[in-house]
Amino acid sequence: TQQDTQFQQYAGQMVAGGTWTDPAPSPAIALEGVSDQTVLKNLQKLHGLMQKIAEVVIHEPKVFESPLESMIRKYGTPYGVGIEQMAFMSGAPNKKNDGRCIPHGDVAGESQINMINFAHNVELSIYDREINRAVLNEQQAGSYVGAKMRTPLKTIANHKYRSTVQLLSDVIDGTRNITGYQDSNNQSSTAQVYNVTVEGYAGDVETVNAIIPAVTEGGLVSIADPSDATEIIKTLQGVARDFRFESTAYNKLGIQTFTTGKPAIIMEAKTLDALDNVLAMDGTDKRIPTRDAREYIGTFADIREIDAFASLPTNASYTNQRLLAVMCDPDDFLFE
Repeated sequence: TQQDTQFQQYAGQMVAGGTWTDPAPSPAIALEGVSDQTVLKNLQKLHGLMQKIAEVVIHEPKVFESPLESMIRKYGTPYGVGIEQMAFMSGAPNKKNDGRCIPHGDVAGESQINMINFAHNVELSIYDREINRAVLNEQQAGSYVGAKMRTPLKTIANHKYRSTVQLLSDVIDGTRNITGYQDSNNQSSTAQVYNVTVEGYAGDVETVNAIIPAVTEGGLVSIADPSDATEIIKTLQGVARDFRFESTAYNKLGIQTFTTGKPAIIMEAKTLDALDNVLAMDGTDKRIPTRDAREYIGTFADIREIDAFASLPTNASYTNQRLLAVMCDPDDFLFE
């Protein structure tokens, strides 16, 4: 998918050793890697513009703003390598009074450890020859330096977005094996293998019997059968309704929980376009009220649009399947 292609430029740096070989601010575990007590115990350790003789116009680099950013609570761990999250699994037990003077009981809890799996090392140099006053006037030189100083932010923003989408795509158990490079512009001659075992985070995975082509850059997604669209929408609606009431069905830790408002639903923009388009067709298979898919889905979930999910982790049970949507409580996003 488009995500696979875009993530490849960073995959070579997403290894346990990080982008630096020294014990600098590098990841403690590989992106998408499984963190557990064993891993925890084992942690011991542009080019400048070509000189011109005419006018130079410097365009400020556009820094991508992730559509998921507002959902993510950001944490840093300057004094350690991870944080622990804990929640009580249910309410206190209600039971028949056994006659004790001071009744007492236990409430079960569950926790998980989040460990650092994201870091960046962006190098930037500005040389005297790049802002030669014989070629650039003061305003041009200032624009050049200001624009180049934004290029690390541009790289980090894209790096973070691609890493976030990669993690979101890990709904099932499986493996990933991607050959990348040691630098994001793929100029390095050294190949770097990104090989990781993925532990799926989804509490429940629904399978929809519909044909939805993968998203490709420069192409359109087309759904041939309107009944596929209605099946998808109705399935999502049913899950969203379940989110409103206490249950452990969609929580992998077995915690009894619910959403206080609409759940968030993350979907590919072009897939949503395809749903909109097929519902606009005339025919007897149009089985939801006369509105487009985005509007109808928006009645029961808060839509967050991305360009493309990654391919599912390699798992024989999900051959020829791909990820259509991720539905979750908007408060679930706790990333390092």
